[in-house]
Amino acid sequence: MRYIHTIKPLGNRRLLAGSCMLILLPLFFLCFTQTARAGKDPNILFNGCQVLFQGEKPYIDQNNCTQVPADFAADYLGAVISQDTSQKTISITKGDTGIILWTEEKKALVNGREVSPDSGAVNRNGTVMVPLRLVCETLGSGVEWVAETKTIRVTLDNGYILPESTCLSIIAPPPGNPDKIGLSILLFLDRDLDKQYDDIHFIMTGIFDTIQADEIVKHIGQKKTPKDNLPYRKWVRDDRAVTAGSEPGDSSISIIIWETGG
Repeated sequence: MRYIHTIKPLGNRRLLAGSCMLILLPLFFLCFTQTARAGKDPNILFNGCQVLFQGEKPYIDQNNCTQVPADFAADYLGAVISQDTSQKTISITKGDTGIILWTEEKKALVNGREVSPDSGAVNRNGTVMVPLRLVCETLGSGVEWVAETKTIRVTLDNGYILPESTCLSIIAPPPGNPDKIGLSILLFLDRDLDKQYDDIHFIMTGIFDTIQADEIVKHIGQKKTPKDNLPYRKWVRDDRAVTAGSEPGDSSISIIIWETGG
C-alpha cells in the first residue's frame, strides 16, 4: 500500500520577522546532481511518506536543483509564507530564521545575509517554486538524495526523535508559536495501524518512560473505526505534555505534543 501526503493550496500566511543570524555552509546550496536530470519530476518523501502535489509538480531545473511549490515549506516544515508581487519576492520564516528569495533571480537573503544559491525562486504558471535543499536545510530539516530510486527524502529535524520512515502525518509549527505546540501528529485509521502504533511508541519514548508510552498507545488503540469516540487524555512530564483523542466521525486520531515550559 502506498501512503501519500497532499500539499494544500497556499492560504493567507503572515510573515514573522527573524533576527537571529545564521551562518550557512556551502553544502546548503549543493543541488541534487547524482543521476538527476533536468526536466525529470523527482519523487519526494516526507518522513518516509510520499508527498502528492496538487497543481504544479516538483521538477529538476537546468542547474540540477529540485524546485518545489513554496506551500511545501508551510505545510510540512511549519514555516510562514508571504509573497510580495511588486518586489517579486517570497519570504519563508520559521522561528528566528527568515529566507527571502527573488523570483527569476539567483538571489536570496537568510536573516539579512546575502547568499548565492545555484537556483533562485521561479514563478511557474502562477505558482512560486523554491529550491528544496536551500529551504529545507536552512529551516533545519534533513535532505537526502537516494540515487537507486531517484527519490528525495526530507526528514523533519526539530529536536524530537522520529522514526526514519513513518506513515503518520507529522507537522512541526514554528518554535515559539503562541499555542506552544511542539509536534502535531495524525494517526490514520485506514493505514497500517500496527506500524503507526509502533511509530507513536517510538516518538513517545523520547519524551516519557516506557510505561507512559505504553499507556498512550493503549489509549489510542481503543479507536478502531471512524464512528468510535476516543476521549481526549493528557499526559505530562517535565516541560512537555501530550494529548490524544478523536471525535466520532473522524477517520484519524490527533496526538499533540505541547511545550509547557515546565
